[in-house]
Amino acid sequence: MHNIKLFINNKKKVFLLISGILILFISVVLLPFWFINYFPLSRFGHFLSENIIYSVITLLIFLFFVLKSVYYYNITIDNYIVKVISYRPFISFLKEKDYVDIPHNMLNDFSLSYSFFSFNSSLKLKIDTISGKKIKKKFNLSKASHKELKKINSALEFIITMKK
Repeated sequence: MHNIKLFINNKKKVFLLISGILILFISVVLLPFWFINYFPLSRFGHFLSENIIYSVITLLIFLFFVLKSVYYYNITIDNYIVKVISYRPFISFLKEKDYVDIPHNMLNDFSLSYSFFSFNSSLKLKIDTISGKKIKKKFNLSKASHKELKKINSALEFIITMKK
């Protein structure tokens, strides 16, 4: 039997992305708000109060990235199980995390799809349950590199071929 050991997550990438967006939020929304309120007669405060649209647009971009666009994922594939966890970091305390933890014989098929206009790729798993039901699960993978997606693809392909 071939050894399969794959551990992939995007913890560092998500942390850096959210940190960069947070710095952008502070410098383009909070700092101008502070200048508008505490130095309204200064040139900089006057400029920002006249051009508030830049802060509003940046606030909307910040909210989109933080609430909708960025997913944390953790994929573990070994000789016995396939474990995939994917969730939005800021919304995870409000709703359940999307995960699957299955043995190899329950995995029926999978597909990886790439999105050119988003940070997210998606992994779709087709799972056969013990009762005979077929379940489809979709996991969003933010900032997954092409190399990581190839590793995931090859590991899952190996599992599917060994099952048949």
